[in-house]
Amino acid sequence: MKTVIVREPREDLQYAPSLVTGFGINDETVENAGMVMGTSIMPPGGRNYRHYHVNGDLSMYKIKGRDKLLIGPDDDLQELDFVEGDFVYIPRGEIHGAYNTLDEPGFLVFCYTGINNVKELQKVYVEEPPED
Repeated sequence: MKTVIVREPREDLQYAPSLVTGFGINDETVENAGMVMGTSIMPPGGRNYRHYHVNGDLSMYKIKGRDKLLIGPDDDLQELDFVEGDFVYIPRGEIHGAYNTLDEPGFLVFCYTGINNVKELQKVYVEEPPED
């Protein structure tokens, strides 16, 4: 294996509706990395609809902005602040989502472990995003 630097991640507007997701590390850039790493920009008023991952644990670091994280099922829903400088770990199977509480875009770095691409993640929505 060789060291890889990705300076311009591939942007994906379909992966998470209302977000701009940039994929930097995955099986397109690194063979058998065992992780997917990228960035996410959430516009003002943007929302990441509640879902869970069958495979892959999620870690995030908030670089800019303030979100409310929505964690857990409807009957035990928690709303947690996610602000600049926070690290968050969400294990596979944990229902989660978020919304931007500010009038400016939010920016974070994320990493899914135990997978090589997001298709392996098996994302399951419990709150369906609106159709375009």
